[in-house]
Amino acid sequence: MSRRVGLLVLVVALLLAAVVVVLALSARSPLQDGRDAVDGRWVPLRVPLAVRYDALLRPYGFILLYALLLTRGFDYLVVAPSRLILSWLV
Repeated sequence: MSRRVGLLVLVVALLLAAVVVVLALSARSPLQDGRDAVDGRWVPLRVPLAVRYDALLRPYGFILLYALLLTRGFDYLVVAPSRLILSWLV
């Protein structure tokens, strides 16, 4: 008799755990709702921001490239990652 009670308690505990897992996975958190709202507000700003950044950086692109080449920043930002990727591929 006690064996059946122990088995019944185990089955009830497993069912309760399954219900808790299903409820936890199916619930939508308020943070996710807030994230969706914030993403929706950024949509009209994305294109104007891209245009502003392009207008800001395009005239100074060569100066930035020369500065990176002269200060060896180009080696750290471009050459090292490209060597790492090539070492993975070869």
